[in-house]
Amino acid sequence: MTSVREIARLLRAKGDQFIVLTAYLDESYDDKVFVLGGFLSYDDVWRDVEKKWNRVLQDNGIERFHAADCSSGFGEFKGWQVKRRTGLMKRLLRILVRPDMYCLFFGVVVPAHKELFQLKQNDDFYLACLQLCMETLSQKTARLPAAERIALIADYSKWRAKGERVFKEMMVRNEKLAARLKTITWSLGWEDFVPLQCADLMAYESFKMLRRREFEPDRPERKSFTVLSSSLPIFGGHFDRDALLQLIEAIKAGGVEKS
Repeated sequence: MTSVREIARLLRAKGDQFIVLTAYLDESYDDKVFVLGGFLSYDDVWRDVEKKWNRVLQDNGIERFHAADCSSGFGEFKGWQVKRRTGLMKRLLRILVRPDMYCLFFGVVVPAHKELFQLKQNDDFYLACLQLCMETLSQKTARLPAAERIALIADYSKWRAKGERVFKEMMVRNEKLAARLKTITWSLGWEDFVPLQCADLMAYESFKMLRRREFEPDRPERKSFTVLSSSLPIFGGHFDRDALLQLIEAIKAGGVEKS
């Protein structure tokens, strides 16, 4: 995994100008797995990604890339042969695989989480993953210059209100996190931010990876996730049953605050 020092080197290589990093996030889930995923990079990089991404969409006559639809041949991809859908994915992955792009992936195994925490709704899954995202971004960029701040942009979510509450609470109680993170914004739709389509891709691929790893271990890993995980550093991880049991023990011992 690329070190924080390497991130700092990349920042210095861009000169002395003020640089803002932006993390784009989206969720992907079913009754087995919940994932919040996306990418972190610099704003000038995102402008270049958006330009190239739109060009690929225009070349293929589609308005939006939606990972689940592309994988299954639904929506705008209805009638597309597998070869064409695979070709599109390869072009988009080439845009994202670059030295200044970082993957984000935070997941929860739903049945274990519901059982161990006695939950009936998905609210805590989203909040737990958002909290992990904020804490991890703060930790991984701890050695960056103090002026460098991270803006979070998430796709529209029905858990937005609770997410805003968690963000505000964590910014108050964690000085280091507050010094690194700048803002959090939820889009009203995918049209607001093209990079949210990139986040959708990462969230879906992470979701499929975790679901196969936990519930379908005999199925091979998707090539698209292999490309991302072998080419880019990944910030994050997931809570399976064992990790959740350790978390519960830590909470009981007073070492972890429950969101």
